[in-house]
Amino acid sequence: MRVFLAIPLGERVNSALDAWYETACAGLGLRKVPAQNRHVTLHFFGDVSDEELAIIKKKVEEQRRMNLPPDDGLAVTGIGVFSGSKAPVILWAGVEDRTGWLAGYVASLDQGLARSGFARPQMAWQPHITLARTRSPSRIELAELCSANKTVQFGTIYPVRVVLYQSTLFPEGPRYDVLEIFKG
Repeated sequence: MRVFLAIPLGERVNSALDAWYETACAGLGLRKVPAQNRHVTLHFFGDVSDEELAIIKKKVEEQRRMNLPPDDGLAVTGIGVFSGSKAPVILWAGVEDRTGWLAGYVASLDQGLARSGFARPQMAWQPHITLARTRSPSRIELAELCSANKTVQFGTIYPVRVVLYQSTLFPEGPRYDVLEIFKG
């Protein structure tokens, strides 16, 4: 079973992202991530066994009890791009961790999981919301889009719950099913 842990977005933030996307990204040939699939990934586990899933749930529950979310939430602001030589280009909205809570939560979770035998993530974690993907980007158009939207504001996420999702891949895109909700 392929799983990941994430903070879901609220309707207001998703609506703001949709409105911006429809205006700013028309004609760029991007494959938009549907609103119901948008989230802030905290940890991608990949394929796990039932035994590993039980450990993950226990560790996430421990972290939620120890790390209460900030009252002022997490600002969704700015646009950026991840790109690699083989991977598709990813257009994202940034998540501003003003208090350091989010980075601390992820670091503490990763540490607890490592003590239980899970490998630490290989890439540095950067909080973001994936908006679209493409395999054939116009680098100039994307650079201009990001430059013009460095400070655009989309609202605030209040991380009162984190969700463990199962990800099932299909040719038309992934489907995410809720396995468990952890409330703070």
